[in-house]
Amino acid sequence: MRFLNEGDKGAVKATDASVKNKWSWKWPDEPLQHSFDKIGTAKYTLSECIRKIDVAGTAWCLWCEDKISNGSNGKKHLVNHCSTDKHLDRLKNLTPSLKKTAIAALSIFHGPQVESSFSLMKDMMSMKPGSMSVASFSSIQTVKYYLKSKQKTSTEYFHRSSTNHTPVSRDLVKNMQHATKEYEAQQITKKQELDSETESLKVSRIIC
Repeated sequence: MRFLNEGDKGAVKATDASVKNKWSWKWPDEPLQHSFDKIGTAKYTLSECIRKIDVAGTAWCLWCEDKISNGSNGKKHLVNHCSTDKHLDRLKNLTPSLKKTAIAALSIFHGPQVESSFSLMKDMMSMKPGSMSVASFSSIQTVKYYLKSKQKTSTEYFHRSSTNHTPVSRDLVKNMQHATKEYEAQQITKKQELDSETESLKVSRIIC
């Protein structure tokens, strides 16, 4: 058995010469989606799991490791295969891994000059804040870079010649208030999660 790609159009044509529904390279672009409880919706195309092989009227599912006949019903049979229990079970196992990979990729801190973060890291990472979240690190790194680009310290940048008469930056106040609300909301959420986890452990111990 050999996989055939779009560059093997001649071989594909010869392979499917005797079948009713000959392979079409438009089929792999067919979008599909399935919803799973607690995981969400998985969206993909046939090209991610289906391959044409050098067998007349037959394709191969990479996830199920099965041959699929497409000689009589064409694309419809391929789509129907993607709704079988075996295929959905394989997809369900793949989805959490893909989700974690996507989240990890999108969680990379976004501050400019990423390389400089490694030199800045020593200024903010220590034994005490060793569990700092990516979002916190990204924020600190971005602020530090901005202040360095201005060649000023935070006190110099926000310096007011007269605390009584110089107006306060409204944006600064607004951002500080927003940050405080976000922090308080996060603390409440963390406490609720911890309480829920503690309660579940108590229940499991009682059952045991």
